[in-house]
Amino acid sequence: MKKIPASTFQEVPNSPEDRDQWLSLILWVTLFVGTLIRLYGLGAESLWLDEATSYVDAHRSIADLLLANFLPSRGEINGSFYFLFLHLVTLVASSEFALRFLSAAFGSVSIFLVYYLSTLLVRGRQGQKLGIYSAIFLALSPFHLNLCQSVRGYSLLLLLSLGAMIYQVRALILARAGDFLGFIVCSILIYNTHYLSVIFIAGQALLVSWYLVFNAEKRGRFLLSWGSCYLLIFAGIWKVFRHIQGFFSVSVSAGAPADQHFWLTKFHGAPGFNEFLGLLKVYAIGLIPESSLLNYLYFLIPVLFLAGFFSLKVKGGLFRSWEWSFGLFLFIFPVLTSFILSQSENIFLAKYLFFTLPVLYLLAARGLLNIPVRIVPEIILVLSLVAPSYAVYRIHTVPENPDWKNSVAKIISISEPGDIVAINANYTHILYNYYTREVPPNLVPVVYTMKNYSGDPQLAAAERARIGQEFDEIARSFKRMWLVSSYTNDTDPLNLVETEAVSRYQVMLWWPGPPRLYLFVLTPTEK
Repeated sequence: MKKIPASTFQEVPNSPEDRDQWLSLILWVTLFVGTLIRLYGLGAESLWLDEATSYVDAHRSIADLLLANFLPSRGEINGSFYFLFLHLVTLVASSEFALRFLSAAFGSVSIFLVYYLSTLLVRGRQGQKLGIYSAIFLALSPFHLNLCQSVRGYSLLLLLSLGAMIYQVRALILARAGDFLGFIVCSILIYNTHYLSVIFIAGQALLVSWYLVFNAEKRGRFLLSWGSCYLLIFAGIWKVFRHIQGFFSVSVSAGAPADQHFWLTKFHGAPGFNEFLGLLKVYAIGLIPESSLLNYLYFLIPVLFLAGFFSLKVKGGLFRSWEWSFGLFLFIFPVLTSFILSQSENIFLAKYLFFTLPVLYLLAARGLLNIPVRIVPEIILVLSLVAPSYAVYRIHTVPENPDWKNSVAKIISISEPGDIVAINANYTHILYNYYTREVPPNLVPVVYTMKNYSGDPQLAAAERARIGQEFDEIARSFKRMWLVSSYTNDTDPLNLVETEAVSRYQVMLWWPGPPRLYLFVLTPTEK
């Protein structure tokens, strides 16, 4: 195939004279600071519920983790590629710091990759500035920082999505076999890191289609090369269609067990415009306390994103530019697709769309470059980082997770022979097991499984009475029982259990959350 002209993506000729030493220094400072804040305080907090689940999933056999998504007889594991890495980590260490280090390392490498991708899209000093702006956005992104300090696979998902974009751009420009191979491998691994990333793969296919229509030469060979590429990708993610069918069939099945509904059940209704703005806010400044100043500042990044669509140096029309193709197909298309699907399924969550974050920052950085007045882009960059910088500071100064270390230590210090520990709701027993790995087995937890509760206010009185009877029954079975309960948010139906437990029993420890954590002694009070 004849090589497609590099000028399609690269607008400024590259030369050694264009490389600014000061910009190179700023890049290294950005990488250092971004890595430092991802490593700082990495093991300070206790694990939370999803992290504990990751710890358990990582203990599956390597055979299960390697083959789960490829063989029909194997059970599917969402995120098996990440769990394979985590499995190797647990062979060496399993402290909070060790488990989270993997995500922090992936996140730190991503800061450099978003810079490198920028220099592929725009050459010369402008490309270097684009890369530094986008790297600074990512380095100080509170949402990225949160997921880089969590035992979850989202940091790896973003790293792989950046790798796929880099190989895709290189394959479009140079049409080399190695770049096609890298794109295929990254695309397959993206899906094996999270099922919903199939939306990202669809957006990449649309980008290739756009390139075919507006830029490709020798279209027959172009179709043959990219058609073969996507046949191999589909062969590697063939179970995606089975997963999608399973998700939707379970979500509409009234008789399906609750744990099979997973995260598709709509607890809070279909998302609307406020949820859409909330997604942008989480991307821009994370979850921080409300204030008028910060509410205005978070709009800067979305506004810069929109400004990035209009390059002042594009030849041949706006739609031929990378800004339009990346913005439309790798950000707007996945976000809108997820939003539309969420009218029936609860999949419109920022973490499930994490792979779109680098594109938001790339276009926002491009918007800065489109400002012709000197110094003004740097001033706007500083203003757009005020809210994220405060959010990053808050992440490292305000504890977010229940203090499981001290909670378990409290149980152990005052327990007596014959005591039983009961664990209630939300995988809490996994956390308890993690923090009692070196404790004598006299306090092995008994998982207390509640009956189903509707959360309907009209049924609250009757259901609270049922809960009280359950507490009395389990409390009479033992000399003394410790009950550990965890609740994720204020609208959770489990609040009925929380309300009844607080009214009946002594609260030994309480973590305000979310998730809220309670430690009770189940000795029924006399009425």
